[in-house]
Amino acid sequence: MIHRVSFLIGEAAVASRRNLTMTFAAITTVAVSLFLLGGIAYLFRVTDQATALVAAKFEMRVYALAGTTNPQISEMAKSMRALDGVSAVFWIPRDKAWAKERTKYPPEVTENVENPLPDAFKVVMADLQKSAAVAGKIKQIPHVDTKQGVQYLDAEERFVDQARTLLRWVGTGIGSLLLLVSGVLIYNAIRLSVFSRRREARIMMLVGASRLTVRVPYLIEGTAQGLIGGLGGACILAAAHSAVASKMVALSSLGRPMPFPWTEALVGLGLVGAVYGLVCSYVAILLPMKG
Repeated sequence: MIHRVSFLIGEAAVASRRNLTMTFAAITTVAVSLFLLGGIAYLFRVTDQATALVAAKFEMRVYALAGTTNPQISEMAKSMRALDGVSAVFWIPRDKAWAKERTKYPPEVTENVENPLPDAFKVVMADLQKSAAVAGKIKQIPHVDTKQGVQYLDAEERFVDQARTLLRWVGTGIGSLLLLVSGVLIYNAIRLSVFSRRREARIMMLVGASRLTVRVPYLIEGTAQGLIGGLGGACILAAAHSAVASKMVALSSLGRPMPFPWTEALVGLGLVGAVYGLVCSYVAILLPMKG
Protein backbone atom coordinates (compact mmCIF):
# COMPACT_ATOMS: atom_id res chain seq x y z
CA MET A 1 0.00 0.00 0.00
CA ILE A 2 2.78 2.41 0.96
CA HIS A 3 4.66 1.44 -2.20
CA ARG A 4 1.61 2.20 -4.34
CA VAL A 5 1.04 5.58 -2.69
CA SER A 6 4.69 6.54 -3.14
CA PHE A 7 4.45 5.42 -6.77
CA LEU A 8 1.43 7.66 -7.41
CA ILE A 9 3.06 10.63 -5.70
CA GLY A 10 6.24 9.97 -7.65
CA GLU A 11 4.31 9.90 -10.92
CA ALA A 12 2.72 13.23 -10.08
CA ALA A 13 6.14 14.71 -9.25
CA VAL A 14 7.69 13.36 -12.45
CA ALA A 15 4.79 14.70 -14.51
CA SER A 16 5.19 18.12 -12.92
CA ARG A 17 8.93 18.16 -13.68
CA ARG A 18 8.32 17.10 -17.28
CA ASN A 19 5.87 19.95 -17.77
CA LEU A 20 7.49 22.75 -15.81
CA THR A 21 5.93 25.41 -18.01
CA MET A 22 2.40 24.05 -17.52
CA THR A 23 3.02 23.54 -13.80
CA PHE A 24 4.33 27.07 -13.41
CA ALA A 25 1.36 28.45 -15.35
CA ALA A 26 -1.11 26.53 -13.19
CA ILE A 27 0.52 27.59 -9.91
CA THR A 28 0.81 31.25 -10.90
CA THR A 29 -2.78 31.25 -12.15
CA VAL A 30 -4.01 29.90 -8.83
CA ALA A 31 -1.76 32.30 -6.88
CA VAL A 32 -2.98 35.39 -8.75
CA SER A 33 -6.63 34.31 -8.64
CA LEU A 34 -6.58 33.53 -4.93
CA PHE A 35 -4.58 36.69 -4.24
CA LEU A 36 -7.39 38.69 -5.85
CA LEU A 37 -10.02 36.65 -4.03
CA GLY A 38 -8.21 36.93 -0.69
CA GLY A 39 -7.58 40.62 -1.27
CA ILE A 40 -11.26 41.29 -1.82
CA ALA A 41 -12.17 39.26 1.27
CA TYR A 42 -9.55 41.02 3.41
CA LEU A 43 -10.54 44.46 2.13
CA PHE A 44 -14.17 43.68 2.86
CA ARG A 45 -13.25 42.51 6.35
CA VAL A 46 -11.27 45.67 7.11
CA THR A 47 -13.99 47.91 5.66
CA ASP A 48 -16.73 46.09 7.56
CA GLN A 49 -14.80 46.41 10.82
CA ALA A 50 -14.25 50.11 10.16
CA THR A 51 -17.94 50.72 9.49
CA ALA A 52 -18.78 48.63 12.57
CA LEU A 53 -16.61 50.93 14.67
CA VAL A 54 -18.39 53.93 13.18
CA ALA A 55 -21.75 52.32 13.92
CA ALA A 56 -20.70 51.75 17.53
CA LYS A 57 -20.22 55.51 17.91
CA PHE A 58 -23.94 56.07 17.46
CA GLU A 59 -25.91 56.04 20.66
CA MET A 60 -29.43 56.77 21.79
CA ARG A 61 -30.17 59.17 24.65
CA VAL A 62 -33.20 58.45 26.82
CA TYR A 63 -34.43 60.98 29.38
CA ALA A 64 -36.53 60.17 32.43
CA LEU A 65 -39.38 62.26 33.72
CA ALA A 66 -38.66 64.71 36.54
CA GLY A 67 -38.95 63.17 39.97
CA THR A 68 -38.10 59.62 38.91
CA THR A 69 -36.72 57.65 41.87
CA ASN A 70 -33.65 55.40 41.89
CA PRO A 71 -35.68 52.14 42.04
CA GLN A 72 -37.72 53.33 39.06
CA ILE A 73 -34.50 54.19 37.21
CA SER A 74 -33.21 50.67 37.86
CA GLU A 75 -36.41 49.20 36.43
CA MET A 76 -36.12 51.43 33.36
CA ALA A 77 -32.54 50.32 32.73
CA LYS A 78 -33.52 46.67 33.17
CA SER A 79 -36.39 47.05 30.70
CA MET A 80 -34.17 48.72 28.09
CA ARG A 81 -31.42 46.10 28.40
CA ALA A 82 -34.00 43.41 27.68
CA LEU A 83 -34.94 44.92 24.32
CA ASP A 84 -33.80 43.13 21.16
CA GLY A 85 -31.13 45.17 19.36
CA VAL A 86 -29.72 46.88 22.47
CA SER A 87 -26.07 46.18 23.29
CA ALA A 88 -25.65 48.14 26.53
CA VAL A 89 -27.42 50.73 28.71
CA PHE A 90 -25.61 53.23 30.94
CA TRP A 91 -27.27 55.44 33.52
CA ILE A 92 -26.22 59.11 33.53
CA PRO A 93 -27.22 60.63 36.92
CA ARG A 94 -28.52 64.16 36.66
CA ASP A 95 -26.09 65.42 39.33
CA LYS A 96 -23.04 64.12 37.45
CA ALA A 97 -24.39 65.45 34.16
CA TRP A 98 -24.95 68.89 35.71
CA ALA A 99 -21.48 68.93 37.28
CA LYS A 100 -19.95 68.16 33.89
CA GLU A 101 -22.10 70.79 32.21
CA ARG A 102 -21.08 73.47 34.74
CA THR A 103 -17.41 73.05 33.81
CA LYS A 104 -18.22 74.52 30.40
CA TYR A 105 -19.18 77.90 31.88
CA PRO A 106 -17.65 80.40 34.33
CA PRO A 107 -18.64 79.71 37.98
CA GLU A 108 -20.64 82.93 38.27
CA VAL A 109 -22.90 81.87 35.38
CA THR A 110 -24.16 78.68 37.03
CA GLU A 111 -23.66 79.56 40.70
CA ASN A 112 -27.31 80.11 41.62
CA VAL A 113 -28.87 78.01 38.87
CA GLU A 114 -30.81 74.92 39.92
CA ASN A 115 -29.99 71.68 38.13
CA PRO A 116 -32.33 71.62 35.09
CA LEU A 117 -31.17 68.26 33.73
CA PRO A 118 -33.15 65.02 34.11
CA ASP A 119 -31.72 61.58 34.73
CA ALA A 120 -30.67 60.08 31.43
CA PHE A 121 -29.49 56.84 29.84
CA LYS A 122 -26.98 56.17 27.09
CA VAL A 123 -28.25 53.27 24.98
CA VAL A 124 -25.71 51.56 22.71
CA MET A 125 -27.28 49.73 19.78
CA ALA A 126 -26.14 46.30 18.62
CA ASP A 127 -28.12 46.56 15.37
CA LEU A 128 -28.75 49.97 13.82
CA GLN A 129 -31.62 48.56 11.76
CA LYS A 130 -33.63 48.17 14.94
CA SER A 131 -33.12 51.72 16.22
CA ALA A 132 -36.58 52.92 15.24
CA ALA A 133 -38.28 49.86 16.76
CA VAL A 134 -36.23 50.15 19.95
CA ALA A 135 -37.04 53.86 20.25
CA GLY A 136 -40.74 53.09 19.96
CA LYS A 137 -40.56 50.41 22.67
CA ILE A 138 -38.52 52.66 24.99
CA LYS A 139 -41.20 55.34 24.79
CA GLN A 140 -43.66 52.80 26.20
CA ILE A 141 -41.50 52.18 29.28
CA PRO A 142 -42.91 53.90 32.40
CA HIS A 143 -41.25 57.16 33.52
CA VAL A 144 -39.70 57.86 30.09
CA ASP A 145 -40.31 61.35 28.72
CA THR A 146 -42.36 60.44 25.63
CA LYS A 147 -42.12 63.89 24.03
CA GLN A 148 -38.39 64.54 23.87
CA GLY A 149 -37.12 61.66 25.97
CA VAL A 150 -35.71 59.51 23.14
CA GLN A 151 -33.14 61.11 20.87
CA TYR A 152 -30.91 59.51 18.25
CA LEU A 153 -29.47 60.25 14.79
CA ASP A 154 -32.04 58.40 12.72
CA ALA A 155 -30.93 59.49 9.24
CA GLU A 156 -27.23 59.07 9.96
CA GLU A 157 -27.74 55.61 11.46
CA ARG A 158 -29.75 54.48 8.46
CA PHE A 159 -27.02 55.76 6.12
CA VAL A 160 -24.27 53.86 7.96
CA ASP A 161 -26.34 50.69 8.08
CA GLN A 162 -27.15 50.91 4.36
CA ALA A 163 -23.45 51.47 3.59
CA ARG A 164 -22.51 48.34 5.54
CA THR A 165 -25.18 46.32 3.74
CA LEU A 166 -24.02 47.59 0.34
CA LEU A 167 -20.39 46.76 1.11
CA ARG A 168 -21.40 43.29 2.25
CA TRP A 169 -23.30 42.57 -0.96
CA VAL A 170 -20.62 44.04 -3.21
CA GLY A 171 -17.87 42.11 -1.43
CA THR A 172 -19.83 38.86 -1.62
CA GLY A 173 -20.62 39.38 -5.30
CA ILE A 174 -17.07 40.21 -6.34
CA GLY A 175 -15.63 37.41 -4.20
CA SER A 176 -18.02 34.87 -5.74
CA LEU A 177 -17.16 36.06 -9.24
CA LEU A 178 -13.43 35.77 -8.59
CA LEU A 179 -13.94 32.31 -7.08
CA LEU A 180 -15.70 31.23 -10.28
CA VAL A 181 -12.95 32.73 -12.45
CA SER A 182 -10.32 30.96 -10.35
CA GLY A 183 -12.07 27.64 -10.91
CA VAL A 184 -12.19 28.15 -14.67
CA LEU A 185 -8.51 29.06 -14.80
CA ILE A 186 -7.45 26.07 -12.70
CA TYR A 187 -9.65 23.80 -14.81
CA ASN A 188 -8.07 25.03 -18.03
CA ALA A 189 -4.54 24.70 -16.69
CA ILE A 190 -5.06 21.11 -15.50
CA ARG A 191 -6.94 20.14 -18.65
CA LEU A 192 -4.11 21.41 -20.86
CA SER A 193 -1.69 19.40 -18.71
CA VAL A 194 -3.81 16.28 -19.18
CA PHE A 195 -4.03 16.76 -22.94
CA SER A 196 -0.27 17.25 -23.19
CA ARG A 197 0.23 13.78 -21.63
CA ARG A 198 -2.74 11.88 -23.06
CA ARG A 199 -0.49 9.55 -25.10
CA GLU A 200 1.44 8.57 -21.96
CA ALA A 201 -1.86 7.84 -20.17
CA ARG A 202 -3.04 5.60 -23.00
CA ILE A 203 0.21 3.65 -22.92
CA MET A 204 -0.18 3.07 -19.17
CA MET A 205 -3.72 1.76 -19.69
CA LEU A 206 -2.56 -0.55 -22.51
CA VAL A 207 -0.03 -2.21 -20.21
CA GLY A 208 -2.70 -2.91 -17.58
CA ALA A 209 -2.94 0.19 -15.39
CA SER A 210 -6.43 0.91 -14.07
CA ARG A 211 -8.20 4.20 -14.72
CA LEU A 212 -7.80 5.08 -11.05
CA THR A 213 -4.04 4.52 -11.19
CA VAL A 214 -3.80 6.74 -14.26
CA ARG A 215 -6.01 9.47 -12.87
CA VAL A 216 -4.77 9.75 -9.28
CA PRO A 217 -1.40 11.37 -10.25
CA TYR A 218 -3.37 14.09 -12.05
CA LEU A 219 -5.48 14.64 -8.94
CA ILE A 220 -2.39 14.80 -6.74
CA GLU A 221 -0.74 17.18 -9.20
CA GLY A 222 -3.80 19.44 -9.32
CA THR A 223 -4.15 19.44 -5.54
CA ALA A 224 -0.46 20.24 -5.06
CA GLN A 225 -0.59 23.04 -7.63
CA GLY A 226 -3.69 24.49 -5.98
CA LEU A 227 -2.10 24.26 -2.52
CA ILE A 228 1.16 25.89 -3.60
CA GLY A 229 -0.76 28.54 -5.52
CA GLY A 230 -2.95 29.27 -2.49
CA LEU A 231 0.08 29.64 -0.22
CA GLY A 232 1.71 31.85 -2.85
CA GLY A 233 -1.42 34.00 -3.04
CA ALA A 234 -1.34 34.38 0.76
CA CYS A 235 2.28 35.52 0.61
CA ILE A 236 1.51 38.04 -2.14
CA LEU A 237 -1.42 39.32 -0.11
CA ALA A 238 0.84 39.69 2.94
CA ALA A 239 3.37 41.65 0.86
CA ALA A 240 0.60 43.94 -0.43
CA HIS A 241 -0.66 44.43 3.12
CA SER A 242 2.84 45.32 4.29
CA ALA A 243 3.23 47.89 1.51
CA VAL A 244 -0.13 49.50 2.26
CA ALA A 245 0.52 49.39 6.02
CA SER A 246 3.80 51.27 5.63
CA LYS A 247 1.99 54.02 3.74
CA MET A 248 -0.70 54.20 6.43
CA VAL A 249 1.91 54.46 9.18
CA ALA A 250 3.48 57.38 7.28
CA LEU A 251 0.07 59.07 7.36
CA SER A 252 -0.27 59.21 11.14
CA SER A 253 -3.80 60.57 10.92
CA LEU A 254 -5.02 57.20 9.66
CA GLY A 255 -3.61 55.35 12.64
CA ARG A 256 -1.99 51.94 12.68
CA PRO A 257 -3.58 49.29 10.46
CA MET A 258 -4.77 45.95 11.77
CA PRO A 259 -2.12 43.17 11.79
CA PHE A 260 -2.11 40.74 8.89
CA PRO A 261 -3.87 37.43 9.77
CA TRP A 262 -1.10 35.05 8.69
CA THR A 263 -2.72 31.88 10.01
CA GLU A 264 -6.11 32.60 8.49
CA ALA A 265 -4.57 33.60 5.15
CA LEU A 266 -2.27 30.58 4.84
CA VAL A 267 -4.83 28.03 6.02
CA GLY A 268 -7.76 29.62 4.21
CA LEU A 269 -6.19 30.27 0.81
CA GLY A 270 -4.11 27.09 0.97
CA LEU A 271 -7.20 24.99 1.68
CA VAL A 272 -9.26 26.75 -0.99
CA GLY A 273 -6.46 26.28 -3.52
CA ALA A 274 -6.02 22.58 -2.67
CA VAL A 275 -9.74 21.79 -2.82
CA TYR A 276 -10.19 23.78 -6.01
CA GLY A 277 -7.17 22.11 -7.59
CA LEU A 278 -8.55 18.68 -6.67
CA VAL A 279 -12.07 19.38 -7.93
CA CYS A 280 -11.00 21.12 -11.12
CA SER A 281 -8.38 18.49 -11.96
CA TYR A 282 -11.01 15.78 -11.45
CA VAL A 283 -13.42 17.57 -13.77
CA ALA A 284 -10.62 18.20 -16.27
CA ILE A 285 -9.65 14.53 -16.60
CA LEU A 286 -13.18 13.28 -17.22
CA LEU A 287 -13.39 14.29 -20.86
CA PRO A 288 -9.93 13.25 -22.07
CA MET A 289 -10.09 9.97 -20.13
CA LYS A 290 -13.45 8.87 -21.62
CA GLY A 291 -13.41 6.05 -24.08
